[in-house]
Amino acid sequence: MNRESMELVIDQRHPTERARAPERRVEERRRDDASRHVENAEAMSLATVAFREAKASAIAEFESAYLRNMLRQAEGNVSFAARLAGKERSRFNRLLRKHRIVASDFKPVKS
Repeated sequence: MNRESMELVIDQRHPTERARAPERRVEERRRDDASRHVENAEAMSLATVAFREAKASAIAEFESAYLRNMLRQAEGNVSFAARLAGKERSRFNRLLRKHRIVASDFKPVKS
């Protein structure tokens, strides 16, 4: 037996009054759901902003570390580093500029 049928069994009001009751219950539920939805949306927007910021920060840190690692392995050779990373050289260069990484810093020092 579901909740609504139990409520009707327990409900001892006049049948005409009882017939109108589900409409009121539905409307009350809608209002409760709407207010809960607004509260959840506010909480989610705060969590989403924090999530987005955390995600962007994690991606930026990963990209920077990954680019530096590729350049170290390629000894500062951008074309080779891009091939190691499986990226087009132009896109690899774009990422280097985005993270302000200078490829020549990774070239071996000549003695």
